[in-house]
Parts: sequence; structure tokens; C-alpha cells
Amino acid sequence: SAAEREMSRSAEAGGEYALRVLEAQRLAIDAVNDLLRGLGDAEVRAREAELHAVLRARLPRMPLVQTIYVLDRDGRALVSGHLHPVPRSASFADREWMGSLAAPDAPPFHVSRVFVEKPEQNVFFGASARREGTGNGLPENAFDGVVNVAVSPDLLAAGFAALGGEPGDVTALIRADGAILVRTPGVSGPLPMIPEGSPLHAAAAAGETRGTYMGRTLGLPPDQAGQTRLIAFRRVGDLPLYVTMARPTPVIIARWRDTVLRQLAI
Repeated sequence: SAAEREMSRSAEAGGEYALRVLEAQRLAIDAVNDLLRGLGDAEVRAREAELHAVLRARLPRMPLVQTIYVLDRDGRALVSGHLHPVPRSASFADREWMGSLAAPDAPPFHVSRVFVEKPEQNVFFGASARREGTGNGLPENAFDGVVNVAVSPDLLAAGFAALGGEPGDVTALIRADGAILVRTPGVSGPLPMIPEGSPLHAAAAAGETRGTYMGRTLGLPPDQAGQTRLIAFRRVGDLPLYVTMARPTPVIIARWRDTVLRQLAI
């Protein structure tokens, strides 16, 4: 019970941290939309060098952001924060954020699964929102492209680790569909999906915002993968995301045993 209370508090802290980070990404996207407000695709392309320089100068002030891409409604890059010129032949039309944000019931903010960018092998997940206030002359509320920021999972994992905990604790940021975005310690690529039978899926389907359950953590080394863990979860604001804090039951029992032995000695 003590471990459950402690881990629930840690999951709350992790959820608040993740929410602050993602709100910062949304503010970064809003700033890009303000920079490009009133500009059509042709003008953005014509002024690409100037706009790239502005975005590149802003990147160091955007926490955890690796880069920024502005895409037209067909998924073609218009300008980037780290690359100039952007390759005109490259298309992001197959990325999940394009399909989600182009839909009539598009969310105001989309968080993608983890991707590996080649050839650099950069690991990231995307935070995206629709382009707004463009100069392309489309009807109001029509889909007219995307502003996407690439977020580093490892930097976010380092922030989770700084919140503290016991040795062996694992903190993760997980989408409601079971995709793991971040996990401590950091990872070099996408992790397995949370199984359909996980209590986290049931909690997400029921709209629960916090709770605990017994389970296992995916993607760990073989000597840790089979350990049963007490897992506390907390929803991140109103986003379809959850922060989980998992602690191996042997660690919980060892702490309990140490406490009991001290009491017996007295």
C-alpha cells in the first residue's frame, strides 16, 4: 500500500511534467503559425531561406525539440528548422499525423508514434497541429497543411529520471492505443505495443484518469523482462496519453522486509 501511494504520486508528477513539455510544443507550433500567418505555399517557398533562418534561431529555445517541419496539404515540406533547402521530392503524406489532422474530426493536437529518421538514425515522435491562417485562399477550417515538431524521447526520459524513485523503477509515456513513446532508461528505437489484454487498455477505454495494476514492462533486458511490477498510471491532461510508473515487486518486498526486520530488532 505504501508503494502504491508513493508510485501514484510519482505518476502524478510525471504526468504534470509530460503535460508541461507537450504544452511547450503546442506553443512552439502556435509561434510557427504566427510567423507564417497570411503566407501562401508559393510565398513560403520563395522565402524559404529567410524563414529557415528564423526557425533555426528559435530551435535552441524550444525544449526537447529536434526540428520543425512545415508541410503543405499534400505532405510536401515547405520549410524546416534544421534543413535548407528542404527536398522537394520528399513526401510525408504517409505519416500518421497527416491522416489524422486531414480528417474532418481532426484533433487540435496530435502526438505520433516513435519514428527513426534516416540516414541520421534520429529517434523522435512528432507533435503536430494544422497550419492556420494561411494565404492559400481555402475555405475557413479547411485542411491546409501541418506544422510538425520532432521531440526527442531520450531527453524526455532524462526528465522523467530526474523526478527520482527507487532503483529499477521504469517511467513511460504511452498513447491510449498502446504505443510506447518514452521509457526510462532511454531507447534506440520503437518499442513493442502494450498488449491488448493490458489493464491500461481497459482503463483508457473506460476513461479512467489514474489508477494502479499489476503487469510487466516491455522492451527491457532479459534479466528484467519477466519481473512482475506494480504499475501506477496517470492521464496527461485531456490528451490520449498516459504516464506509467512501474516498480518490480521484489524491490517492494525488499523494502517491506527491511522495515519489518528493523521493527523486530527493536
